[in-house]
Amino acid sequence: MQDFLTKLNDARPGKSGRQRTHIEPASIADLIIHVSGFFLTIQLMSWGLVALFFLAIGGGTTHGMVIQLHNFTGHYLAADAEQRATFNLWVIAIYFGLVTVLALLRRHQMFPVWPGSARHG
Repeated sequence: MQDFLTKLNDARPGKSGRQRTHIEPASIADLIIHVSGFFLTIQLMSWGLVALFFLAIGGGTTHGMVIQLHNFTGHYLAADAEQRATFNLWVIAIYFGLVTVLALLRRHQMFPVWPGSARHG
């Protein structure tokens, strides 16, 4: 029995040459802040692209954009419930597609570069 416990004790990480990695709470907090900042940045970028879309269909002026939004709102309010539901699904699908494309284009910024890593240089 003693021989088994000795082998088990020697097989623990740290005893056989491998070191245990200790993750500090500050590192976890840094990672959470960085990743949440990544997603919030993508959210703001997507809202900006939607605003640019409405600005573009309004002829590049705020007056034209407001006229287009008024026209859009009038058609939306005049639609029945089935048309609104279909429209809402299309808007959600297009918006998530836009967010996905932005995330794919910025995927290299998702995780922080730790000092000493291969990407750090």
